[in-house]
Amino acid sequence: MRCYSTNGEDFDYVDLDSAVDSAQEEGAETVTVWGADAVVPDITDFIPNIVEEMHDSAFGEHGEYADDFMDIDKEAAAELQDAVNKVIIGFATANNLLPNFYGVVENAERIVVKITDELSGDYEIIEGNE
Repeated sequence: MRCYSTNGEDFDYVDLDSAVDSAQEEGAETVTVWGADAVVPDITDFIPNIVEEMHDSAFGEHGEYADDFMDIDKEAAAELQDAVNKVIIGFATANNLLPNFYGVVENAERIVVKITDELSGDYEIIEGNE
């Protein structure tokens, strides 16, 4: 996925046409925008490690008495985490709660376009790739 910016910092546009249209000033022959790769995060990026969270919570409430709580092997921890992930993914999917935002990869490139028809918004790229 690509995203676009009119100032090189805020990548608020998901298509080049919208960015060019927004950046276009009346009478300008060229317009400069920036394009970059966008990455939509996976919802599992935001799911905490359930074993660590439960242990830390118990330890925080009960101190050393809870030190062995959730002391399970890696396989059991992975099985529990997978089960939690499936529940959260299912819930998020069913309730339209999957991430609808994106992060920008640090590969922004400058794109200069020449306006060929100001009324229709037609343009041609004269610098940069798209």
